[in-house]
Formats: sequence, structure tokens, C-alpha cells
Amino acid sequence: MFTYLFYLSYLGRPPYGELDKVPQSKRPEARKNSPAAWGASGFLGSFAYVILAGAIFTVAILQVMWRLFASPPNGVYRADGVMEILLSVAFLVKLWLNVRWSRMTPRWKTFRNYAPVTISLLINLTIAILNLIMCRFRVISLSPC
Repeated sequence: MFTYLFYLSYLGRPPYGELDKVPQSKRPEARKNSPAAWGASGFLGSFAYVILAGAIFTVAILQVMWRLFASPPNGVYRADGVMEILLSVAFLVKLWLNVRWSRMTPRWKTFRNYAPVTISLLINLTIAILNLIMCRFRVISLSPC
């Protein structure tokens, strides 16, 4: 849950180096008007922020449910896995949009700054997908389902 909150916060900030050319007195305003800010896309960006925040809360609730209340955590565990996959994909799309809309040139510098977060999101996505695949094979003793 806390990793998703980090992604939500981190991807709403301008990439490192984008504000270097802005004078110090105008940086707070430039930070709000950056293409990476959630509100920069208007209603759609703000709506996506609220939906993703709600989905993060849902993932936390589902994880508590399958760890405490479900003896074989089949349906709840799968729902949690699907929500984690959807969140990871949504954050990867936001990351790609941040790189695409960034004012920094060349684009590889922006992507380089986002590389650790990209790798982290890809690992998170891979783990969520593999957890769902492991649920298909209940005969394996290590399967959580």
C-alpha cells in the first residue's frame, strides 16, 4: 500500500531537472503547472488521482481481508491481484505520459530520471501476475491459494 502511495505522490511531481531553468521565486507556481502534476490534465487528471487513491485504499482493505478472514483466500486474493495489476499498469501509463509531456529535452534524460521507478513498477507488476498464475496451481505447496 505504501509503495502505491509513493507512486501516486512521486508521479505527480515534475521530473528532476525540469525546474532548473525556472527562477527560484516562480518554482511553486511552476510545480503546480508542470505537465506531470495530476491537475495539469484538468478534470480528467484530478479524477484519475481520486480513482487511483481509492483503488490504493481498496487494495489495502482486500489485503487485510484475505490475510485475516479468508481461510482459502481464493476470490479475495484474486481480486487483490487484479487490483494490483491495474494499479501498476495505470502508474506505468502515467509515467509514460510524464516522459512524453515533459519540457526537458532530450526525452531520454527524463526517462533516465524515472528509470528506478519504472523498474520498481515492472517488478511489482510481474509479482502480481505471477501470484495470479500461482493461484491456478493449487497442488503446489507454496501456492497461497
